[in-house]
Amino acid sequence: HCVDINRNNEVAYFQIGILYMKANQSMNAIDYFNKTIALNRSNIEAYYNKGICLIKVPKRVGQP
Repeated sequence: HCVDINRNNEVAYFQIGILYMKANQSMNAIDYFNKTIALNRSNIEAYYNKGICLIKVPKRVGQP
């Protein structure tokens, strides 16, 4: 992974999130979008894509 070289590379985290999103692996994508957001709270695309993934994740019992 390119993030092994530079753990502060928000673009790499975002792109990995996109790859997981395209592979319908929403939980993994959310993890990477969260890492992107932690590095750059102004990354609107990361918030948006995280929201799309959250819609796709089945709700757990007891959650609204």
